[in-house]
Amino acid sequence: MKVIEQNVETILRPTSINLAPFVINPYQGCSLGCCFCYAQFSKVAQKQTEPWGSYVKVKINAIDVLKKELKQIQPKSVLLGSITECFQLIEKKYGITRQILELLNEQAVPFTIMSRSMLIIDYLDLLTQGNCQSIYFTVNALPQVLNDEFNMQAPDFKQGLETIAKLQNEKLKVIGYFCPILPMISDIKQIVNSAKGVIKQAEFEMINFNMAKQGLIVKAIEKHYPKYKPEYEKMLRDKVFFEHTMKNSEQIIFQQAGNGFQNLKVHVHEYAEYFANKY
Repeated sequence: MKVIEQNVETILRPTSINLAPFVINPYQGCSLGCCFCYAQFSKVAQKQTEPWGSYVKVKINAIDVLKKELKQIQPKSVLLGSITECFQLIEKKYGITRQILELLNEQAVPFTIMSRSMLIIDYLDLLTQGNCQSIYFTVNALPQVLNDEFNMQAPDFKQGLETIAKLQNEKLKVIGYFCPILPMISDIKQIVNSAKGVIKQAEFEMINFNMAKQGLIVKAIEKHYPKYKPEYEKMLRDKVFFEHTMKNSEQIIFQQAGNGFQNLKVHVHEYAEYFANKY
């Protein structure tokens, strides 16, 4: 992992994600390196020569810049971690996220977090001070065989549920975010049965072929689920078949989930659509 220290001119940026008007990303890049992550296709990441997952840029002056920006902008709320993991391993050394959370609490700025790291549990002292509005915690929904194939560094399914349970035990609002869901392959019944009683609010996101590495996906499916290879190849070239398959998968999720969660959402991307956040 290549670690690059950098000074930034701004840390508080406007965002189109409707979870907050402004976003803070303490780092650039992510050591988890998930091949399905939309962040690898952000404008900033695309300028990087190193492969996604092989580098992290540390914004070492983030807290000083944020102090100045909070005085000038006075945001009603902020989002943490739209294109990076705030609680990735490098945070243990630099503590940029901890400094930011301390400042947000000090100035009573409400915040929402997007994360998939178990290390978030180490920050319960800061998350329980009343300013954390919600946590969107991504649960790795890949079948284990594909998880191993893609060498995913993110917590596995069980670890994700355990982390959410710990956060909820502290009365924090957590949305379990299951992705990517693979039509015909993901075991929706198993996911729902495991999550019911643990997760109160759930959202499912179907695979976004534009954001994932299409070649890797088809190759892995050919290797581990050969009978579904024709369907996945057809989804990539046939809009009607793609939409039918996604709609069918969406219906299966609602049928299987039933009344298992207080709130349930399913995100389905349009054919050949560039990634858009719709929560």
